[in-house]
Amino acid sequence: MTRQNLLMLMPGLMIPLLLSAGLLLAHGEKDTHESDSTKNMPSAPIESGVAARQDSLFAVINTEYNGLKPIFEKSCFDCHSKFTKFPWYHKIPGIKQLIDSDIKEGRKHLDLSDGFPFASHASLPETLEDMKEQVSKGEMPLLSYRLIHWGTGLSGARRDSVTSWLDSAKIRVIRFYDEANIPYEQKKSED
Repeated sequence: MTRQNLLMLMPGLMIPLLLSAGLLLAHGEKDTHESDSTKNMPSAPIESGVAARQDSLFAVINTEYNGLKPIFEKSCFDCHSKFTKFPWYHKIPGIKQLIDSDIKEGRKHLDLSDGFPFASHASLPETLEDMKEQVSKGEMPLLSYRLIHWGTGLSGARRDSVTSWLDSAKIRVIRFYDEANIPYEQKKSED
């Protein structure tokens, strides 16, 4: 068997192996939150004037997000949105269930489908901080995903643009919530 033939066979052999390993490592901790992904808005009702200012802030942040959206679409949307582009091997029994399970888990933690503010199980500032941490550390997208979907990793200018925007959005949201005296911390469940 020539080297070229071997290289052509490798992706087909590695896909099931990598998917299985990635799914086992992807979500080691169980989510104890009861709710599905919901818009992580402040828990207390806010006055109409404050709500209008919040809508205005979110519109500005969402406009900035739209400038970065192609990066999110390439690196995040397959697992964290309703716009998943399924690969050909999604039709294979067993692999289909693994992929569907991973996507369901990913969207439970973070759903980017409807723009900013993102749907999440945490408060908005916590969500933005978690996203920044995971992108900065190279934890997202998952290694198993990056190995199968080349070019989806976030590094260099793409990573810096995303983390800078996440940090800026978090700072502005916290500043607004603090000035408007709006509670934003997610209540921790007692286990």
